[in-house]
Formats: sequence, structure tokens, C-alpha cells
Amino acid sequence: MKAALADEDGVLLDNFMRESVEPAVSGSTVAVCLINLTAGELVVSNLGDSHVILAERDPKTEYPYHIV
Repeated sequence: MKAALADEDGVLLDNFMRESVEPAVSGSTVAVCLINLTAGELVVSNLGDSHVILAERDPKTEYPYHIV
């Protein structure tokens, strides 16, 4: 996870240096959700205005019906 976030930071920096100031003035956010199905644990974190939504799908329609 740490490497993925560092990679994205590098992409934004490269874009800033070569193409546009947009990454420097627009900001960034991240939302992370870790699920341990064996232990029945859910850990959620966010930075900025990102959010995580937990939704259960209806097995017949595949549409979310129970949203937390």
C-alpha cells in the first residue's frame, strides 16, 4: 500500500513538472478499506474529503441494497 501511494505521488509530481500545475493546486485525497474476512474485521481510513461506503449487493439483481 505504501508503495502504491508513493507511485501515485510520483505520477502527480511528474505531471506537475512536465505538463500542468493542476496537481499542485487541486490537492489529493485517499480512502483505504482493509477487510480481514477470517477475523471479521474491517478497518477504514481516509485523508481529505474521500469517503468509504460499505454496501451489500442483492444476490438476484447485483444492485446495492444495504448501504452503510
